[in-house]
Amino acid sequence: MHDEYAQHHDSSKAAFALACALQLALPCAGVVRAQPPLVTITRTDNPPVIDGHLDDATWQDAAVIDSFRQVEPVEGADPSERTVAYLAYDGDNIYIGVRCFDSEPEKIVAHQLVKDSFLLSEARINVMLDTLFDRRNAYLFQVTPLGTSSEGRAENQTTYRHEWDAIWSAASIIDEHGWSTEMAIPFKSVSMDADSTRWGLEIERHIRRRKEKIKWGSISQSYSITDPANYGTMEGLEGIQQGLGLDIQPSLAMSSRWNAAADDADLAMEPSVDVFYRVTPSMTAAFTANTDFSDADVDLRQTNLTRFSLFFPETRDFFIEDAGVFEFGGLKQNGTPFFSRRIGLDADAQPVDLVVGGKLAGHVGPWDLGLLDVMVGDSTQVDSKNLTVARATRDLGSKSRAGFIATHGDPLSDGDNTLAGLDYRYRDSRVAGDQVLVARAWAQKSWTDPATGEPPVGDKELAWGVSVDWPNDRWNAGASVAELQEDFLPALGFVNRTGIRDYRANLRFRHRPGSGPVRHVDSGFTARTVTDTGDRLESVQVDVDYLVLSNQAGDRLSFAWSFLEEDTSEDFEIVAGTIIPPGDYRYQRPAVRLDTSPTRPVAGKLHVKWGEFYSGNMVNTAAVLELRPSPHFFLSWEHQYIDAQLPEGDFSIHLSRLGFDVNPSTRVSWRNLVQWDNQGDQPTLNSRLLWIPEPGRELSLVANQAWDKSGSSFTTTTADYTLRLSWTQRY
Repeated sequence: MHDEYAQHHDSSKAAFALACALQLALPCAGVVRAQPPLVTITRTDNPPVIDGHLDDATWQDAAVIDSFRQVEPVEGADPSERTVAYLAYDGDNIYIGVRCFDSEPEKIVAHQLVKDSFLLSEARINVMLDTLFDRRNAYLFQVTPLGTSSEGRAENQTTYRHEWDAIWSAASIIDEHGWSTEMAIPFKSVSMDADSTRWGLEIERHIRRRKEKIKWGSISQSYSITDPANYGTMEGLEGIQQGLGLDIQPSLAMSSRWNAAADDADLAMEPSVDVFYRVTPSMTAAFTANTDFSDADVDLRQTNLTRFSLFFPETRDFFIEDAGVFEFGGLKQNGTPFFSRRIGLDADAQPVDLVVGGKLAGHVGPWDLGLLDVMVGDSTQVDSKNLTVARATRDLGSKSRAGFIATHGDPLSDGDNTLAGLDYRYRDSRVAGDQVLVARAWAQKSWTDPATGEPPVGDKELAWGVSVDWPNDRWNAGASVAELQEDFLPALGFVNRTGIRDYRANLRFRHRPGSGPVRHVDSGFTARTVTDTGDRLESVQVDVDYLVLSNQAGDRLSFAWSFLEEDTSEDFEIVAGTIIPPGDYRYQRPAVRLDTSPTRPVAGKLHVKWGEFYSGNMVNTAAVLELRPSPHFFLSWEHQYIDAQLPEGDFSIHLSRLGFDVNPSTRVSWRNLVQWDNQGDQPTLNSRLLWIPEPGRELSLVANQAWDKSGSSFTTTTADYTLRLSWTQRY
């Protein structure tokens, strides 16, 4: 097998191009409606009481949608249960009521009460609103049978941003007919085109115990809910208002921080304020001062057995709002020009004061515009400085978009850095009926001025890339190539590997038996070859999914195999005390993965891979157990165990997480996460008690504590407690 891949890097470009061409030649058209459906919404003078009961007079005269079709498991089939949606609006809100009939209401899957949770394991209604009617971006509002709500944003037809927050109301009830829900979404909570009477609309229902999905608008299995291009249309909106379009969000945080090493306790009371003003109905200006991030989610610990730094996602609200405007080239990690975690965190991931910041983002005609300017305070390594990002994209017809990005400032150095980039995207969702084709191209250039006393930077600061994707249900394929020169530095972005050419390809075929216990069978591969800019091989990774079986309940079993090659020119420390010397390493590993459906009261995962690892062998096991005895309690345990036997030194890694949640209602939640790994041997606790008396008002108590484990005893090293009150005033 090693000989088979010895010349892999010589033929990688041709193989990748051939794989892509084969998939483009094998389209499979599904069920497509000739035209997206249309509904005319009704204006009301009697807004409903949002309590889940569809007994208000509003719904008697509301617009009705009952032409839902199945997407999963059988595209275009009749749903197993009837669904009826009602639409109305007044000058301030859009109202949506949905009756979800169910012949077995006692079997409805609903066990989540925490607002803004991921609701993938729940029965639910998803409402998508393309308020700009640009067929590219939309807002998602979700409600479950218990009235648990969540919201997010679909951006650039591909990205779903769960972290986006909005002020709105929802309530649900379960009865002998199934369940029903009501929503009131203020026009003040969304950006929109004030001159347009039309919005894009999609309504989607999940009958989770059957893993059944039904939709009103786009019923093709190739169309994602995050793609507004194929939503239905809602017309008739007139005389709606957003007031002054001004939201003022003051907050007050009282904190206690103690550090054992410094034997220092600190008590503080910090006010902060966020201000949002809609310059136009589709353009928002934001201002923040003395910003408090105490309620942001903590990072999940990760194991790193590579030579390169890991990527951690953004969790802070100020940077998440309108983040899609700043996305570039479809890049997610290495090479992305703007990564907001660079702001407000130092090189050791410790918080840095965000003194003041401003942001302007929105839509003007065919343009999407974004401007971010932030002043950060001093850190232990870098003086206070100003950081700026500017982004503009323009629609070129209905299928193409071109853009520009520029950044200025280096948050991790007293030197300076500037970057400029251009990108282009072509996207067609009507190839061969309902198939999606996406092509991208991008280029970037950085200019780095090092701090006094630092060595000068070379002149190889370019980066570029092209890609083509066929992201459809039956055939999913893609290929890309990118180059990042060795001196390329996006100081406000993310880069963990430069001086490379990066070739990638993927292919997945899905078979749907149509009957029996198996929902679908997948087979495919992903491949990546990395060379230096002189085409000398650095690494190869091929991951093959021989067989992935998914049943009607949502359980999943897969059998996989991986081949890896690493040609290292210098040694590196893979874990403390174990040095991998330079060399050309080739190894392969089989893997088995079992995931049970999260709809079950007891669910779990077991992933095992084993085999060669550099000059030795390794077993990597990950197990997850989740218990949901009732909607008010949730317990999870996750453990990863890695055992490596190497001539350079054996090592083992343990990483554990324990979660325990108590949720009295959708307005009160207490969430706890304990993390530990044997590398640092310092357990940590993040505990968050949250009370939402009404939308836009929050009181939270957040505790972060760390211990040092010595033998069988634990000693507290740090303890941070923050009581935070925030509220929103709307004008």
